Amino acid sequence: MAQYHAEEERRMTYDQTPSVNGGFLIGHINANSLKPKINSIRCLIKRHGFDIFAVSESKLKSTDRDATIAVPGYRTVRFDRTNDGRGRGGVGGGLVCYLHKDVKYDRQTMSSQGANNTQFLAIHLTTPVDMDLVVVYNPPKLGVVNQMVFFLQSLLWRRDVNRPIIFIGDMNVDFFDMKRFPSEKIAELSLVQLISSYTRITKKTKSCLDHIYIKQTSSLLIKESGVLRSTLSDHDIIYCTLDICGHDRTVRLKEYQQELRTSTIAQAIENSVNADIKAKKNLIQRLIAGLGAPTPPTAATPSTNPLYTMRRDLASALPRC
Repeated sequence: MAQYHAEEERRMTYDQTPSVNGGFLIGHINANSLKPKINSIRCLIKRHGFDIFAVSESKLKSTDRDATIAVPGYRTVRFDRTNDGRGRGGVGGGLVCYLHKDVKYDRQTMSSQGANNTQFLAIHLTTPVDMDLVVVYNPPKLGVVNQMVFFLQSLLWRRDVNRPIIFIGDMNVDFFDMKRFPSEKIAELSLVQLISSYTRITKKTKSCLDHIYIKQTSSLLIKESGVLRSTLSDHDIIYCTLDICGHDRTVRLKEYQQELRTSTIAQAIENSVNADIKAKKNLIQRLIAGLGAPTPPTAATPSTNPLYTMRRDLASALPRC
């Protein structure tokens, strides 16, 4: 899987990167279709050493195999959208969560709620931290604000209140829209929104639609949170880093850098070989067409000129009319 690294690294740009000084890194992006961007997603996850990376609007079908969207070293948990709440199938949505092989979990719950068909994928993590992670996709439809609040309330009421919880995903409610964002209701639920930058920037609008929520009384220590500007989608990447004693991502980051160097060298060799083969094919085509070999860059006698020797050998091998 290393061959995609060098090419994808050149195509991907970021305004910032999460700290590499330890920490349990969780991220999310609304990919707006995962399959065409899977190589970039793989590179993104490896480059930053995410422990967990979630994707909303994966737009996968039941016929799409896990192998086509797999990330080496990570387990895949997915929840495909079978209908849009009105009985129509295969319309947008879908959630995928990649968990590093060292991250353990013992159960998962996936469901759709309400008229908007809000999707959630809830995973109970056990190692290296005991907590609930809930990945959310709230479609941009009428009543989206009330649906978001109802969804958060329903999950908070039916869970183990003593276990930390993080909500992450595309809520489709602008955090900076003071008239629409339900600040008071969010406060009543004792939730804190960690993302305070725009996550979707177009030529005409700027909005913060992708959120991360934790409980105000949570025992989790957040080292940092933020937004990675990316060209993968019209949504940017959101992330948060948990301060977990003894957890270190630097080893896998070094492994990725080694993979990248190996991939770059292999690609350079392949390009050189391909260029050499192409040059020889062009020379043979010119000789067969009677155009002769291109003028060599340095002067040489016919007996020592490799182009002359090749032409002579080819001419003797061709059938005579």
